[in-house]
Amino acid sequence: MARECSKCLYVVPASAEGREAPWCPRCGSDLRTAVRPPEAATVPASSLATAAVGGNGAAAPAPVAARAHEQFEQVEQDDFAAPVNVASLPPELSSLGEPERVFKSKIFYQALAWLCAVVCFGIAGIALWQFVQPPRIPTRPAVLYGTAAFFTFFGLVAGFVGVKLRGQQYLVFPGHLVELQGSQTTIVRWDQIRAVFQELHPAWGKYQVATSIGKSITITGETSGHAKLGDLIADRVTERLFPEAWRRIEQGGTVSFGPIGVSRAGVDCGGEHVPWHSIGKFSTGLSRQPVRGTSMQSNKIHFYVTPSLSVEMGEIANFRLFEQIARRLHPTCLS
Repeated sequence: MARECSKCLYVVPASAEGREAPWCPRCGSDLRTAVRPPEAATVPASSLATAAVGGNGAAAPAPVAARAHEQFEQVEQDDFAAPVNVASLPPELSSLGEPERVFKSKIFYQALAWLCAVVCFGIAGIALWQFVQPPRIPTRPAVLYGTAAFFTFFGLVAGFVGVKLRGQQYLVFPGHLVELQGSQTTIVRWDQIRAVFQELHPAWGKYQVATSIGKSITITGETSGHAKLGDLIADRVTERLFPEAWRRIEQGGTVSFGPIGVSRAGVDCGGEHVPWHSIGKFSTGLSRQPVRGTSMQSNKIHFYVTPSLSVEMGEIANFRLFEQIARRLHPTCLS
């Protein structure tokens, strides 16, 4: 029967006769006095959200939350922390107090949307003006009507996007995350966020926030400081889930992050188990393998457990929590 070294976490295999080794061949620790932790089932990281709070939604006990908080870097204050006019916020937010941060859409994308709308309506107007002032070489009415209808439609779409971007905001409160999309308001408590997914491309990145209320929030590059907002959400979720996740690890269980599972023995990925002593450094990069069923390679950033074993970054739930646990179990696996 294999035994795990309590000092270096190396899994020591049994001899050919089935006898357990008396010491660890890697670090030399005495295994005869080691106590093997009880087996525990694999637990998805997203399900730890219900264990990190009480049955009435109260936060974890202060000592536990305080110890976990010390392990995470505070997000620096920046221009997104500027005060906001609380009176301009929807009435349902009045009970939440003043937001700590407000993230709005970029002016560039708003201006681009309105510019496209103006250009499209201008072309449609030129087409219709030819019925009032016919050119020397007349154009068939069907062509003019078709052109006017085509550019009017896209002008309306561009105007809708401009209005939507103008009203798009993300507000960070001490106990809530709020998404404003025009007249729609989504209020999510921090303990209602189950998982954060970060999809990466060489040219862009976006965050997908999964909640327990059936609402998914997508944060893209249209939002000013979207990376700061995504990291802030990931940090708060990690801070809340880490104590329970680490307790599971210490009990000998496995915490699942979607396609990746982590335990004291190693990392599970793609149906394979990789012991910690076989892992050098994790890395990220474009996939070197074609997409299953095609001859094309994915243009998304992948996470490499080993040079031959990878998974798309956007499929990993709570990657920030995975990083924190991996650094504790194998301090040199992340640069």
